[in-house]
Amino acid sequence: MRKHSKLICMTALMATMLALNGCGKKQSNKKVEVSVEEYQQLTYNTELVVRGDIEPTLELKLKANDFEKKIYYPALNEMEVQSVNVSVGDTVSKGTVMVEFKSGELGEKIEEYRTRVTEDELLLDHYNRLAKIDTTMDYSNDIQSIKDDMEIAQLYMKELEARLEGYNIVAEGSGVVSIVSEILDYGIVDAQDGIITVKYGTGEFSTTTSDDYDFKVGDVFTATFGMASLDMELIDITEDGKDADGNTIRSLLFQAKGDAGTVSSYDTMYMNIEKTVLKNVIYVPKDAVIEIDEKYYVYVMDDRGMRHGVEVTVGDTADGFTVIKTGLSEGDRVVIN
Repeated sequence: MRKHSKLICMTALMATMLALNGCGKKQSNKKVEVSVEEYQQLTYNTELVVRGDIEPTLELKLKANDFEKKIYYPALNEMEVQSVNVSVGDTVSKGTVMVEFKSGELGEKIEEYRTRVTEDELLLDHYNRLAKIDTTMDYSNDIQSIKDDMEIAQLYMKELEARLEGYNIVAEGSGVVSIVSEILDYGIVDAQDGIITVKYGTGEFSTTTSDDYDFKVGDVFTATFGMASLDMELIDITEDGKDADGNTIRSLLFQAKGDAGTVSSYDTMYMNIEKTVLKNVIYVPKDAVIEIDEKYYVYVMDDRGMRHGVEVTVGDTADGFTVIKTGLSEGDRVVIN
């Protein structure tokens, strides 16, 4: 009985193994697909609703409209450099002597005539005094002769000074030195050598904005460039279509007040305009507000982390924040879209 039972058990075990092996062979050519739904956790950027003052600032970036360049050349060939008085980036004004050339005897001659005029002035004063002291003597011819000599000396001096101007490179207006030629380092230059280049600006700068600030032609604002600042007058306003939010885009044209040449080295200026302060208002980041069918909504997060749409009444938008007139309370948490 025991042998029979043992044989039955062994036979049953072998049958089971064969059955399992058979199943394995059948399944080996089939793909088993397992579909498991992925777990996704939604997170939101949120901000607290705030009550306080908004001090909006309109920031404008102004671009220069035009530049003019002036290249300066020596008046004569083989002019000997005496001094170079400017470097690249220097601001110059009308009359600035940028380069001086050696004038040789010309300067000495001018000084001779200048001395001669001074001596004639002293001599003329002497004869005028004599004429007052001794009325019996006639000094009129002497006085006239001195006056004639002074006039001739002054004419020669002016002529020589005019020639001497050709020995200097003088700025014709206010601008910024953009090029100082390396030719000057050789000490001798010719009339065809462009030795100094000055950039002159028109002083006109333009920008565009869709802000609703009440700009008026004639308004004056302060613009900055580097560490300096300059008053700019608004001279023209033109409308230039609408932006994506339906706001009117305006092109603004500004003119530098005073000497436009002082801004010639800057093609970009910045202007910050302080707008009217919105006092004691409830506000949220403007990206929290959604407009649907001319109505405005925000998503509010509750204590469980669930969001709910709430209709709100909005006010002004300034500096990236929108004023909420009704629908929210200070301390509410809203979703940033």
